[in-house]
Amino acid sequence: GEALPGTAATGDWFAQIHPDDRSLVRGRYASPLRRDETTCIEYRLRDGSGRERWVLDSLIPRYDAQGRWHGYLSSVIDISERKHSEDSLRAHRDDLARLLDRCPAPVWVADARGSGYANPSCLGWLGAKLDGNGNFDLLEHLHPEDRDTWLDSRARHVSEGSQLKAELRVRRADGEYRHVYVMAVPAGATGGNDTRLVGYLNDVTELSRTTQAPAGAARRRAQMIEVLGSAHNEELRQLRRTAELVRVMFPDEPQLQKVSSTVLTESEHLESLVEEMLVPLRSRHEARA
Repeated sequence: GEALPGTAATGDWFAQIHPDDRSLVRGRYASPLRRDETTCIEYRLRDGSGRERWVLDSLIPRYDAQGRWHGYLSSVIDISERKHSEDSLRAHRDDLARLLDRCPAPVWVADARGSGYANPSCLGWLGAKLDGNGNFDLLEHLHPEDRDTWLDSRARHVSEGSQLKAELRVRRADGEYRHVYVMAVPAGATGGNDTRLVGYLNDVTELSRTTQAPAGAARRRAQMIEVLGSAHNEELRQLRRTAELVRVMFPDEPQLQKVSSTVLTESEHLESLVEEMLVPLRSRHEARA
């Protein structure tokens, strides 16, 4: 912060305080502290040029030799720039939350403990609801045999700040366990307590079943080609559109730029692999049709 310029009037400090904040300030100044410790108040104040500024007011109680309270020593620092930065960050987070809520792909966010967020598409696919604290944990929807693997993998990738890729059995809203490809990238301070995994779910059950079926089953071959060529790539395209929108909306947010770039790169790579698989599959299917 900075030292606050002179107020518009030196005679009445409280007259320069924003009307909505005066009750708070009067209460703090009128009520003596019971201990010799500093208390801090944040409020809006009009400066000498008439501009509204946010200030941090630190109050130190004064006592005489008999322990009687004699008011406060006050130190005021201008924190307007910090407040503006917080408001801007909050607005960006709100924009991102609205974007994720509209995203058609199932997107989730989790920390090392699993606590996090899921967008409406993800909650709808899982048939889940946020808990009483507004949190979500993917672990509750995993097949019991996959949970230990997921716990170890999630904690490791959050700690390392590295990309996570896994195929897990996840319970869908209708109660059926589906084979789901899970891909997530770290967001936040790499390897720190604030690191989160931001990921999406891609149902690959039909693909898994088809690849395990007899190679000579024409119906299975046709099913694989249909799944890979349409639904799978459509989800990847939706995910890319979301990532591209994030890059455009938040050009000054390095972490969001990094996450969206990683999502774009990985989705393009996955689509390329799918296309490479489709070429011989289409040729064989057409030859046997």
